[in-house]
Amino acid sequence: MKETWHLERQHDAVTVSRPGRARLDVAVSRALDVTAPVSLARMAHQIRQDVWRALAGQRGFSPVVHITRRVGGLDVTAGGMISARNPLSDRLHNRIGAVLDCPRNRDRWCRFARHKRALAGDRPRG
Repeated sequence: MKETWHLERQHDAVTVSRPGRARLDVAVSRALDVTAPVSLARMAHQIRQDVWRALAGQRGFSPVVHITRRVGGLDVTAGGMISARNPLSDRLHNRIGAVLDCPRNRDRWCRFARHKRALAGDRPRG
């Protein structure tokens, strides 16, 4: 059975996580200078996928990505919940930080999130 992702939208922010698993046992935050209009939801899903791939071997890891829009860019917090009894280590922080700091990743996320049809997903409904 395919498990879906929970997307929580706030005024200028989104959080992507597994349903009921939005806890951040490990987290890394970065500021992204993004001036073009982007879909926060699409960007959050792309970051989640890359963090998931980077930590695929971490038993019990469930990724969480939170993005907040600010003047001049975005604040991104990526990390997740760890349900296994493994102790947290600097290695997890370093791997998540490497995903967020990679210029190729950042460029790809922005290109993907800039897609015109994606922008409709961040517009208020109703």
